Amino acid sequence: MKLPQCCCFCRFWFSLKCCTGREDWDWSLLVPMPFGPGAITKIHDRWQHVRAWLLLAPHSSGLELLHAVMPDLGQLCEDVFAAEASVAHGSHNKHTLRRFMALCEGRYRTDDSRRIVTKSTSLTVLRSQGVQDPKKLIDQPATEGAKFGVAGALAELQAIQSDVKAWQTAKSFVASGRLAEGLQALLSADKQEKLISEFIDLSTVTNQQRGDFVRALSQTSLLGLTMRGANRLSKAEIDLITSLSSGIQRLVLERCTVSDFTRFFRRCPGIAFASLQAVAQLKSIEAAGFWLSSPNPLTARQLTKLEIVDCPDLRRVHISAPALRRASFTRCSALVGVALLDAKTSPVVTIMACNDCDCLAWPDLCSTTPSSNGHINLKA
Repeated sequence: MKLPQCCCFCRFWFSLKCCTGREDWDWSLLVPMPFGPGAITKIHDRWQHVRAWLLLAPHSSGLELLHAVMPDLGQLCEDVFAAEASVAHGSHNKHTLRRFMALCEGRYRTDDSRRIVTKSTSLTVLRSQGVQDPKKLIDQPATEGAKFGVAGALAELQAIQSDVKAWQTAKSFVASGRLAEGLQALLSADKQEKLISEFIDLSTVTNQQRGDFVRALSQTSLLGLTMRGANRLSKAEIDLITSLSSGIQRLVLERCTVSDFTRFFRRCPGIAFASLQAVAQLKSIEAAGFWLSSPNPLTARQLTKLEIVDCPDLRRVHISAPALRRASFTRCSALVGVALLDAKTSPVVTIMACNDCDCLAWPDLCSTTPSSNGHINLKA
């Protein structure tokens, strides 16, 4: 059966009737679903980010996934869950209601009949979707209505499909060393991230091609960044790369030379996943102290997972990471101290093949000494 055409709204009731086959219900209720400009693209990119994260960390919990895709909402949920866990146990229904009300931050209320009622009006909901003047949707359906209807959504899907076709063009540019042109050939941030992580190695290009690529990268807004083969990654390059992509949540450095890794965290405070593989000249991960004072811990509030492999110059790791869940250090022969502070839960820390590492360099770090497999339980 063909669905009826609608200029700006999907008829939810029609779908229900087709699914249930009930003819005796009152189908007068319509649930309006406007598609604001850019809504379909955002939904597509969000799901692609979910897919990318699950491929990277397939055993992530729902809360970890939420942290990765929507950090602000993930942090809100974690704070509310932690607060509720500290409340004395009572009725399950009361516990659920308190958590619901805390998450909604005053957007709902309980009426005299003890029903949960939203405080949002229909006008507020429409404006949240970009509909500033709903009356125009009725008075001018051909022009205004089309912006928020099925036609606009299909146009966005066609643009996404064109981006898929551009993928092959972008790969051919990269194969010929024209990295900047390959990046600019793609409109989707998800496709740009995929192109960089899978096909771009800066050790194979000239300095001119690398400079063009970094300048092109500065015009993107990526959530994930992979830098591979970047010899002598300078502070100026880091600042340029993060000028627009300050919302980076996933950072991977592979076969790079960088002395100031912490600059990424200062420029991108939302980093939740960081992986360093074969990074040379990196001696410490900590914040600089004032003048002659001792270094301070690097603040990484959103960091949930840290992986460091084959970093031969790394000696100290000194991080304040309240959200940290996992950290691993493998084949870091010069490592002499690890301090992971302020974690709200006890993270799983693995230290393997770091012969000189003394994890007790900060006395209150560990509740137990490392076991034979390198696992350490940290104090919360």
